[in-house]
Amino acid sequence: MAFAVAAPTRPRVTSGRRALPWSRPSSAPPVASPSPSVWRARHAAARVTMASPPPPPSSPPQTPTSLVGANPIFAQTMLRIADPARSGPFYTDILGMTHLTTLEFPDLKFSLYFYGYPPADEAPAPPASAPQADRAAWLWARPYPTVELTHNWGTEDPASGFGGYDNGNDAESGGRGYGHLGVIVDDPVAAVGAMEAAGVKVTRPAGPFQDVGVLAFVADPDGYLVEIISRVGPAAGGATGASAGLVGPDPVLAQTMLRVRDPGASVAFYRRLGLTYLTALSFDSFSLHFLGAPPVEPPATEAGSDDRPTRASWLWGFRSPTVELTHNHGTETDAAFGGYHNGNSEPRGFGHLGFIVSDVGAAVDALRAAGHRVVREAGPFADAGVIAFVADPDGYLVELIQREGGEGAPYAKPI
Repeated sequence: MAFAVAAPTRPRVTSGRRALPWSRPSSAPPVASPSPSVWRARHAAARVTMASPPPPPSSPPQTPTSLVGANPIFAQTMLRIADPARSGPFYTDILGMTHLTTLEFPDLKFSLYFYGYPPADEAPAPPASAPQADRAAWLWARPYPTVELTHNWGTEDPASGFGGYDNGNDAESGGRGYGHLGVIVDDPVAAVGAMEAAGVKVTRPAGPFQDVGVLAFVADPDGYLVEIISRVGPAAGGATGASAGLVGPDPVLAQTMLRVRDPGASVAFYRRLGLTYLTALSFDSFSLHFLGAPPVEPPATEAGSDDRPTRASWLWGFRSPTVELTHNHGTETDAAFGGYHNGNSEPRGFGHLGFIVSDVGAAVDALRAAGHRVVREAGPFADAGVIAFVADPDGYLVELIQREGGEGAPYAKPI
């Protein structure tokens, strides 16, 4: 859910920048795509070259040290958007998500649109005519991850002069921090081909990335990147039923990527939010650390082995969401490194992660006692429930949301 101060009362005017388009004009010449190694080098961040990657903070898998109670749900990734009429169809018609519900805040002049891949047998959400408190309560009982799109009213109007949001991947803009969403599918080549034919901007064609599988990247209407990853494991190649949008049957919303300065500090923080440290994929100049809430204990022989392809294959068979922490080697000891941008000051874009917990007040107290910064104390927000905000070691905001209903169990999308 959006943090109240994130919604301006008037559109921001930004000169010299424009919103990144969903589709490239048909008359525009094609843009040559860099090689996978060059692309990933740009995407991960400016590097500090090291002879060999540092070891992970500790050997995964590593169980949570939760300070937020039992069975917290990694529930949302919030992104600001310029025009819901353009963004909505991308997440439904292209990525095949369901529009779950919308929360409106007229006094603050913003709206929140929620999308996800709900279980096929889930009961429908309360209708739009239902009281907003009821719709919010239904949303805070969902056990699966969602994408929360925040629309500050007026940004969709070309006359406003609004220049667009920053996607978190441009070092020159000063906005580098947030990286991308990740969706696991059966056939990235077919999915990306269909998306490109529909006018979606492809920033990396589908193909192998080193020894960790086949992946691609596309951009949404605001320029936020979505990684399309080839499914591996028992469910690979066996998805049946109707295609979800253009990505094929049975997509899984699998990851949200954030760049971090010090993986030791960041892994410790997210374990305190109830996530399990699952595995790490290390490359010459950067490492990827994955945390999630798997329904079963991850197998150490696969998740923690020295065999990177085995660990990646195990990871790409996941059916529950993960937080992917990207560490560019050397940032943790570089005194000149200025840190990453959390997306909530100019240039704005990414907003926060959201976790549903059983007792927001107790969670805030415990995280504060552990030395973490509280940005908003626990309390009601309009008619949408009880929330709080804390900051992770890099300053990214994490919203804590009061759970509605029982604690349930860690979610995995049913096969």
